[in-house]
Amino acid sequence: GAALPPKEVPAEQKPVAASSDESAEPVVSEYAKWMDGSRELLPEDEALAAPEPPSPPSPPSTEEAPPQQEASPQPVVKLSDAELSAALDANQTELQQKLKSSKARIAELEGKIALLPDDKIAFFPLMDRCLESESFNGHKYSICFFKSAHQSGGTQGNVSLGEWSGWKGQRQVHFKGGKSCGDVKRELLVKFRCAEETKIVEVFEPGHCVYEAVVHAPGAC
Repeated sequence: GAALPPKEVPAEQKPVAASSDESAEPVVSEYAKWMDGSRELLPEDEALAAPEPPSPPSPPSTEEAPPQQEASPQPVVKLSDAELSAALDANQTELQQKLKSSKARIAELEGKIALLPDDKIAFFPLMDRCLESESFNGHKYSICFFKSAHQSGGTQGNVSLGEWSGWKGQRQVHFKGGKSCGDVKRELLVKFRCAEETKIVEVFEPGHCVYEAVVHAPGAC
């Protein structure tokens, strides 16, 4: 009989051919795989940060350094024979004065050392020191070790009680040759007593124009 027409398949049952884009698996390079793995290992900021390209080297400077100026030599002043002789004389005079001053200072120190033998070295703080007393019987007294002693006040004003004479025993010093008092000259005997504070604590006149002072001093301890 007559040929039958082909049987139609419903649209729902027709197989759909996969597109070439969907059926083909994408090709992933090894570098992309490594980059994906590095993003998981590194912090997000470091993974996204791209390395900065190195800055190009700066071109060499074409400016020339200014030439250095050489210092001009100082003129040499030539002295005449008379000027040179005068300069030498002035220098010699200055040296002689310094030498004289040094010798005087050495002599002064040697004299002070002679005032304090080994057993009196504890009294060194009194060297070149003057003590002023309070008023005793209307008079004040000044004792300068190891130079001189004076009395002030009263009708006669400033009166010398003598110049340094020397040590008298272990804790006594003597001043002699003071202002005349009739046929004698005034003198002062200082007696040291042990104390922390240095000062004149008593002055009296045991005899005619003969004075005694009691002085506290650590050197007497």
